[in-house]
Amino acid sequence: MPLYDSLKEDLTNTIIQNYLQGPGSLNAAVLDVIGGTALCTLSEEQLRTISPSELKKAKPLDISTCTQAKKDIIFGIAKEAFQDQAGNVSAYYKLIKPYVGGAQASDLQHLATGNINMDFQTFSGLNPVEVKKLTAQNLRDLLGTNLTSLKENENHELVRLWVNSHSAKEVLSLGIGLQGGISPAGLGNFSFDELPNSGPVNSCGLLLSLCITLTGITSLYL
Repeated sequence: MPLYDSLKEDLTNTIIQNYLQGPGSLNAAVLDVIGGTALCTLSEEQLRTISPSELKKAKPLDISTCTQAKKDIIFGIAKEAFQDQAGNVSAYYKLIKPYVGGAQASDLQHLATGNINMDFQTFSGLNPVEVKKLTAQNLRDLLGTNLTSLKENENHELVRLWVNSHSAKEVLSLGIGLQGGISPAGLGNFSFDELPNSGPVNSCGLLLSLCITLTGITSLYL
């Protein structure tokens, strides 16, 4: 970070801390001035003082730099702030989207019912622990027309985490070409990729070789 920006951030944080130590509160006007980056420097206790009514009146905040714990706190406040729109999932999502990084699996499953077509950038900011809990159907409903973005970003940490937390059958059920997942019979995670230092491998031949190998291993214990 450039020295000027660093000094500016330090000064901003000092002003915020001094303000909060006085009679000041995190009302909508202050939240608009603070924005997102500086907001994430506040303590969890300070963030909990934000009232849902003030967050509702404030401009959308960028909480992408917040820790997961802070995202969770802010999402909880936002969820309460916009609960009157929860029945209209599409409208609710537009309001809650800046804070969805703190959503739990149950919240994401609720959003998945609203045909919201979550974009990958937003998806990549979700809580990994909660994403692991989502089923393939949840992902289809949540991302909608953007489902193929999972394949396009198959090496992204969050995508690999989900794949490695679900069965190979469920991964394939997405129908977008993702490979991997937990294999049956406790064989671990694997996919029929090309072997190192070799040309393309015929998957049928590889599967036959695997079956022969397993048969041989089994016969040793008979």
